[in-house]
Amino acid sequence: WGPELPAGEGVVLAGRVGGAVLSALYAGARVMAYVPVAEGFGLPAVEAMAAGAPLLASTGVPSVTELDPVPARVVNPLDAGEIATGLADLATDDLARDRLRILGQAAVAGRTWAAVAQQHVAWWARVSGSSRGR
Repeated sequence: WGPELPAGEGVVLAGRVGGAVLSALYAGARVMAYVPVAEGFGLPAVEAMAAGAPLLASTGVPSVTELDPVPARVVNPLDAGEIATGLADLATDDLARDRLRILGQAAVAGRTWAAVAQQHVAWWARVSGSSRGR
């Protein structure tokens, strides 16, 4: 799960939380920062956008960067100054946060586990030549 981090001024470490609490944390976030160097998909970013959190994400998050329009402030994950500037800008810009909130929720609308499962079945049907799932 990672090393223990000390809480600092204005920082509350929640630790592991359940789904409902996580959704509430995302929904109440002024900004959600997700800046991995590389990510296979980026489920935390999708969850945050679904909950209405304005998102700051790294260039390594395909679930965000491959969308058009991109529903996040995108930063280089290796540039601490760029991350800090992005966080400060979003924390103080109500219009930018509102825009990202709207773009994020629109981008993930319809992305449910059921929809993903149906797409998965349809994809396997296509590649296998089966008529099932079409």
